[in-house]
Amino acid sequence: MSANEPDSDAAPGALRRVEELINTFSVDTGTDALTDPAALAAWLAERDLLPETVAVSAADLDRARVVREGLRAIVVANNTPASAARKTDDAARTPAALADLAALARELPLVLDPLTTPPTLVPHTPDTPDAALAQLLADVAKSVADGTWSRMKGCRMCEWAYYDYSRNRSRAWCSMALCGNRAKAQAFRDRSR
Repeated sequence: MSANEPDSDAAPGALRRVEELINTFSVDTGTDALTDPAALAAWLAERDLLPETVAVSAADLDRARVVREGLRAIVVANNTPASAARKTDDAARTPAALADLAALARELPLVLDPLTTPPTLVPHTPDTPDAALAQLLADVAKSVADGTWSRMKGCRMCEWAYYDYSRNRSRAWCSMALCGNRAKAQAFRDRSR
């Protein structure tokens, strides 16, 4: 469990997997839970995204990290006021992460399964690491369609993903005790200069 883990409940339904994927890397500490292909295989199997018997390669791990960082860029943008200036390293990283995700998403085809009620987007080829990544993107698409995606946010201080359950959707930090206090302290220092 990370020190930056949100102090509220996890994201609902399939969005929880998206939240957990983003949080496999801590921007604050630089620690990555997806250290090698075996770690990715275990992570995907634990979430019923891939059978345990399917091999995962280093290239699959690279693609999973592209999806993770692209989704992180999106959830951070969900929590960035239009008037706020982005940190310099974020401003450089975000467009590249989004471009990389967009390029990869074209290689992870989803198809409509009309036999489900309601019809659902599913990976074109099941039981592959790419199908697992495509399923995560389908989870995002479903969340966009049902209006819950805007509640997926990245902390303004540490970029930890969390689901904003607040009534007015104004939660800014993963944890008021950690990042909220850090932000207030930074704002005080900025005013004191």
